[in-house]
Amino acid sequence: MFDILGVVRLTAEMKVFGIGVILALPLLATAQSYNLTALFQPVLSPGAEIYYANDSDWTQNVTQRWTTWDAPTYLGAIKPVTERDVQNIVKVASAHNISFLATGGGHGVSQGFANIQNAIEIDLANFKTVNLDIENNQLTVGGGATYGQLYDPLYNAGKEFPTGNAPCVGVIGATIGAGVGLLQGLHGYTSDALISARIVTASGVLFEASATNNTELFWAIRGAGANFGIITSATYRIYDATNSGQAQNADFLFAESANRTVWNALQTLDETLPAELSVTITSTYNQTSGQASIMVNLVYFGIYDNFQPYVDQFLAISPTQWRNVTVPWNQLIASANFGAPSHGCGTNSSHINFFSIALNQTDPLTFQGFFDDLILFSQQNPSYTGAWVIERYSTQGPLAVPEETRGVYPWREAKMQLLWESDYPDSSLDSTVNAFYTQQRQHFDEFSGFHTFATYVNYAHGDEGPNVWYGDADNLARLSAAKRKWDSNNLFGAAKPVPL
Repeated sequence: MFDILGVVRLTAEMKVFGIGVILALPLLATAQSYNLTALFQPVLSPGAEIYYANDSDWTQNVTQRWTTWDAPTYLGAIKPVTERDVQNIVKVASAHNISFLATGGGHGVSQGFANIQNAIEIDLANFKTVNLDIENNQLTVGGGATYGQLYDPLYNAGKEFPTGNAPCVGVIGATIGAGVGLLQGLHGYTSDALISARIVTASGVLFEASATNNTELFWAIRGAGANFGIITSATYRIYDATNSGQAQNADFLFAESANRTVWNALQTLDETLPAELSVTITSTYNQTSGQASIMVNLVYFGIYDNFQPYVDQFLAISPTQWRNVTVPWNQLIASANFGAPSHGCGTNSSHINFFSIALNQTDPLTFQGFFDDLILFSQQNPSYTGAWVIERYSTQGPLAVPEETRGVYPWREAKMQLLWESDYPDSSLDSTVNAFYTQQRQHFDEFSGFHTFATYVNYAHGDEGPNVWYGDADNLARLSAAKRKWDSNNLFGAAKPVPL
């Protein structure tokens, strides 16, 4: 759902899960020391724009983050128009020890972003190109393109692509973490469809990474890409639309009394979820009504006759409201959850703290207990309006990808992703929320079905550590070697850093 683009980190020290990461480049000067216009304008194209954070039109002209939680702070922003602009910004900023963060959709989440202070936002809003090559079944997008831009062009061409389930998320930002989504059962992750990428590395040099060019870099950016540079464009495989582009969507709303029975139904899918089916469950507590609810969304890429048994299974739990519709796949996201807006598409006025864990099994008792705890926590904290989201997508597509062609992402066998999107007014509740979800996350880990803690890097809180984000010792050793080659000064990756 969420995206992470390139980060340069030039603070003196950063803490990740209790481990001090000493940076190779000392902070010799702060961004406040510079006139950004005088420093950068001479190396930029005529159409490039520079904004300052105190400009009255800052929020209108610069891409804003979707959450204010542990957000970076900016002195200003630069909107490049060419790849050469991006290269020059990296070179000049690095030479003057000015921190920067490249922003596509603005949906990266991590406590590590709070370490980026007085930085430059490299706003990729001018890199939103979407080009289809139908003859070769390829799609090329710019670094600022979002998933929502792809729906109509692909559908109208009779094609599909494994997107995430929030239209406002950046395509490339999601790709460099993996890119989980509704179509992963059929086509794998977004990153599995990646053919090549053009990336500006720490040296300010533009490289192409693919299965034949800079192959270790290509491996590394598919799961840990924010640690290696800024991707300006990427080319992907696309696929013929399943079922002539028509998909089944069913929504069910359950009262809190259905707590245990919904999780029992979910457990039955642990070993039987077909590639065409995805299940997304959202649990919330309404502070106004004082009632909790569970919303279940089923999506099936195929005919209704094959979908009906799964619909009947949840109808048997007696929802208070339900519906089923057949829709073109490009309308799925807008139709899901009775047409409610996507949880992942907020505004910069939201303060959304994020926790997650990947599970390899459903333990109904643990789910039931957490739902009860969520109600109590919400009652004790009236300003809290968070959501518990369960993404249950098929592992068939991810596991079908040959091992030798896979990227970094290590948890392909994960049956579901649990997301806790904690929405509240400001940072005054941060410590309370952090304590609650750290404990809950640990409890889920005890019954996760994994031998070690696992999470999807794009959903990670940021305190888990490299072995959780990137996998075992072999993966980390290989990643560290690539990091030393491509970013030996440890410039990129403040959100979830690869150790040198």
